[in-house]
Amino acid sequence: MTSDGKESSYVFEPVAKKASEPVPAVRLFGDVDANGTVDENDITMLRNYLVGLGDLNDVSQGDVNIDGVINISDLIELKRSLM
Repeated sequence: MTSDGKESSYVFEPVAKKASEPVPAVRLFGDVDANGTVDENDITMLRNYLVGLGDLNDVSQGDVNIDGVINISDLIELKRSLM
């Protein structure tokens, strides 16, 4: 009922995903080249991106520390994760 005593006409029905819909990919933080592993190649790719010598397939993969900015802090975090 609404505040004025009338019946509400809203009907809420559960929505199920169809089996054919893709499952969201799991993100591996630090996997800059998106090959499923975090290794020296990711460091090289991110470093090249930061100095303007390369691109990233998915720019969000370069945001290793998840602060919304791709910068030297991400490269440092990535290097620390491989120590």
